[in-house]
Amino acid sequence: MVAEKWKNKVILRVVEAWDEDGAHEPNSLHYEGRAVDITTNDTDRSKYGILARLAVEAGFDWVYYQSKFHVHCSVKSDKSDAARYGGCFAGDSVAYRPDGTTVQMSQLLPGDSILSVDWRGRVVVDKIISFMDRIPPSKKKDIQSSMKFLQISTENGNVLKLTRNHLLYAIKSQDPDSDIDTGQDRLNSAKFIYAESVEVGDYVLETHASSNKTNFLHRKTKLSRVGSVTAVTSDNGAYAPLTEQGTILVNGVAASCYAVFNSHKIAHWTMAPLRLYNKLHDWRVEQPLWRDIPIGVPWYPRFLYKLGSAFFSEYMYQI
Repeated sequence: MVAEKWKNKVILRVVEAWDEDGAHEPNSLHYEGRAVDITTNDTDRSKYGILARLAVEAGFDWVYYQSKFHVHCSVKSDKSDAARYGGCFAGDSVAYRPDGTTVQMSQLLPGDSILSVDWRGRVVVDKIISFMDRIPPSKKKDIQSSMKFLQISTENGNVLKLTRNHLLYAIKSQDPDSDIDTGQDRLNSAKFIYAESVEVGDYVLETHASSNKTNFLHRKTKLSRVGSVTAVTSDNGAYAPLTEQGTILVNGVAASCYAVFNSHKIAHWTMAPLRLYNKLHDWRVEQPLWRDIPIGVPWYPRFLYKLGSAFFSEYMYQI
């Protein structure tokens, strides 16, 4: 593509690919053979903008000016779509405030009241205490940062975009009669599974909160058949808010706040210290804890991810 663009007068120059000297950060994709730093052979910086665009067209997932001397390009593994760690919802997804109005993921903050789902499948008021991951969309025009998501559409019209390793409340290929709370057996049959395990014909929990903004609190979620599952990209960022319940209602669909680890119960249990610390803080101070949230995965979830990768098998732990 470079040769064709400049009619064979310019060729591609690879500054660095595989890193054998340990010059990059520990999580650098240079150590995995999935990143390159490139320039043109004449090192003409005026050409780097076009070079970056060609890299995007060639299929790189991440392209940006790492320094004024080269363009950095990398490809993400299939199992780490939204970030090096973590799992998220697409930034254009919406949550619901207690009055039924919607709010975009990018606008949520710790301390905000939103709707989630309790263990009985009922919509309840919950509170955001932190974020498991937060990746705002890039504001720089020279950075191409589209992220990969799975788009799960229900036959009732709800559409949810989330990373493939995010946990979603679902039932595998059954023929439900009505709602999840009609019997304990049916409640037990619904469980959290990776989004990538959801197939057409499976059922997810959803509610039509937007259709009745004044009377949907404590409503039972209903099982809705999945009509399609497709891979999509989005440049609106990615967000994973954490609630006290450990669940959240996103685009009308009930989902877990957790990803990577294939057990919602254990993941929720590991967040108990964070919930306790948050409650103690709220008891003493009116201002919400961690109002200024960092970009990326906070230190505590990141510590748990690394701990999980060391002690659990790939079946239980998926990046």
